[in-house]
Amino acid sequence: MTLDGTTTRTGQEPGPDPIVRLVNLHRSFGTKEVLRGLDVDFAEGRTTVVLGPSGCGKSVMLKHIVGLLRPDFGEVYFDDRRIDTMSERELVQARSQMGFLFQQSALFDSMNVRQNIAFPLREHGIAQDKREILIRDVLAKVGLIDQVDSMPASLSGGQRKRIALARAIVLSPRLILYDEPTTGLDPIRADVINELILKLQQTLSVTSIVVTHDLASAFKVADRLIMLHEGQVILEGDERAFKQSTNPIVMRFLRGEASPEELAEISN
Repeated sequence: MTLDGTTTRTGQEPGPDPIVRLVNLHRSFGTKEVLRGLDVDFAEGRTTVVLGPSGCGKSVMLKHIVGLLRPDFGEVYFDDRRIDTMSERELVQARSQMGFLFQQSALFDSMNVRQNIAFPLREHGIAQDKREILIRDVLAKVGLIDQVDSMPASLSGGQRKRIALARAIVLSPRLILYDEPTTGLDPIRADVINELILKLQQTLSVTSIVVTHDLASAFKVADRLIMLHEGQVILEGDERAFKQSTNPIVMRFLRGEASPEELAEISN
């Protein structure tokens, strides 16, 4: 959105049809309005990275896509089906086509790796003999087949992320949602996750939506980037469009600079 209230779209040709559409999405928590008429499409088969400062609505947006939150107003579509009005039972089928990598991995500490990855398979009634095949297949994809019997507490942060990613793809989803996938990782382990995001997008032909603060990761994996500010899209395009943007909000974010208002809060 420019200073006159319009969204800037630049640096890209029209893409494939959207697999996810958010239409005039509003969501508040108490008196805090987080999403303020969010309109955005996510093209099928592409990786879209969502940037923005903390509290701008990135993770809240992801939770609406997977149906963990319902909008106060607006519409959410997945594969041309409106999902924000679905019952929990109806959402089961839609969620089977989505994988969600949570920010803190969200592995079950009391379950080993095999049991963690088997959890969504059991939930969707996959037979035990097929479960083992699928578990080993996804562990091979993330390079951790030798950790099948390990407990989460024995794994490094990067390994836990990779196990969580294996769980997210075990049902062969069409859409993978990544919430801060490199948070807490050193640059080398973060790059392993980046390479996995690229690999899965290429080998599985999935659509990926990546929420991140990590600019190196964003520019490496993105086919398209969008930036949220105060619950709305203010810029979307490719890496060049972002680096050439004259929008002061975008420029400060890319440089890692606080706004004058934020600096004023600590000036006393």
